[in-house]
Amino acid sequence: MDVVSSEIEQKYSVFSVRRLVVRAQDSDKTMTYHIIERSDSVQVIAITDDGKFLMVEQDRQGTQQPSLEFVAGLVDQGEQTKATAARELEEETGYRAQKLSELGWYYTDPAILTNKVTVYLAEGCKATGQQNQDEGEDVKLRVFDEGDVEKLIDSNQITHGLSVAAWHLYQSRVQRSRSRT
Repeated sequence: MDVVSSEIEQKYSVFSVRRLVVRAQDSDKTMTYHIIERSDSVQVIAITDDGKFLMVEQDRQGTQQPSLEFVAGLVDQGEQTKATAARELEEETGYRAQKLSELGWYYTDPAILTNKVTVYLAEGCKATGQQNQDEGEDVKLRVFDEGDVEKLIDSNQITHGLSVAAWHLYQSRVQRSRSRT
């Protein structure tokens, strides 16, 4: 497809809407799309030394319901995703990781969204007492055993799609590699 025109129609605090007009390669037909441009983000699967999983619960305005999810946040301009993961972990939970490693990444919805989510495994997390939430955030720390996380997903108590995707990456990269050794 050839881009005929591309312009930002509206800017908001955390995303912009772009109007994209493209011409199909096999015809002269043009198609118009609206794309949501959003900063990349991270998800953090955080585990303490004693094997507990750190999650957060917060109200989400899209559903007008509380959401149980892994630590997450937007990457600031010029910031590396690993630094974002470390920052968000401490801001939302008051914990720091001894080891932070990338599990993988995915696009949330490439049909209409530009943002990429990078998932990190934070191991050896220890409390620092330095929780520093953004304005308007009311994040509550929740701590679970590994088996509880799977049960919470199966029972639709964890319904945030990004958290479910992050858990899948954790299972495919960490749990399966443990079972091979």
